[in-house]
Amino acid sequence: MTALLWGVAALLATGWSLFIWAAASFTGWLLGAVPAGSTAQLSDAVRQLPAPPVPDVLAPWLSAGWWTALQTLTADLLAWLGPWLPSAATLLGWLTPLAWTTWALGLLPLLALTGLTHWLLSRFGAKATRPGAQPA
Repeated sequence: MTALLWGVAALLATGWSLFIWAAASFTGWLLGAVPAGSTAQLSDAVRQLPAPPVPDVLAPWLSAGWWTALQTLTADLLAWLGPWLPSAATLLGWLTPLAWTTWALGLLPLLALTGLTHWLLSRFGAKATRPGAQPA
């Protein structure tokens, strides 16, 4: 039972790690696409992105204007935050460590909960008896 517990914990930790890695990589790619010196042009760049193709499976749930609405929301948010955001290089310099700190802070409760569950299973779980031995 504990092997299953730790296997599920390892699977969750792997998923969490891949999510943070993908988010940090996407952020680095996005900020690398911004012209040097300012994030103000990022709003215009977001507005000009072409809509990705929608798979046939998702077509019934996604209307035609979902991409435009998401682009407008993101571009407006970036335009509003533009004066307060530092340059892209500076922004990436502190967002990447922030992402991995978030990863560590997310992994700690997972490991603590898994360790506590392991301890509870070993303390209160069904104990295996030897063949032929009678329980007392």
